[in-house]
Amino acid sequence: MNRAARRRAAEGERHGAAHGDGDRLRLLQNNTRHIDECYQDATREGEADTVVFVLDLRDRAAREVAKLDPRWGADGPNGFEGILVDYAARDEIPTACLAFRRLRAVEMLRHFAPGAARHLETTSPPAGYCSVCVVARGGTLTAQFRGGVDGDTVVSYAH
Repeated sequence: MNRAARRRAAEGERHGAAHGDGDRLRLLQNNTRHIDECYQDATREGEADTVVFVLDLRDRAAREVAKLDPRWGADGPNGFEGILVDYAARDEIPTACLAFRRLRAVEMLRHFAPGAARHLETTSPPAGYCSVCVVARGGTLTAQFRGGVDGDTVVSYAH
């Protein structure tokens, strides 16, 4: 556990590694269609070497990543606060799926998840797969995903 994760644990954001890992895995499994769409969009735009992020917007680090995409706005009643209230009322997890170039993804992750950054930097997905990073519950989970009709996900490392 790095310094930032210990600080979040002390603040009560991380409620046990096993529980958080299970939540991140469920978030990954429940968003395979969105991951596939996000990756296909990036590929059509000529960005083959991308990492798709699945972000639980209740998580502070996930909100910081989402802010890098203009579609998600900023904090305040018209930004994340409004989104969080709306999703809480519907009893749903506020989730964003975004694609970033691998180099940019690694740079972002170095600030709050150095293990995930190292993993994405040193591990390329096999042909037909894309890298995925789930940020939720004070931690990260990286995986390799193959889209299409028979979507296949291989969890490669939990942080």
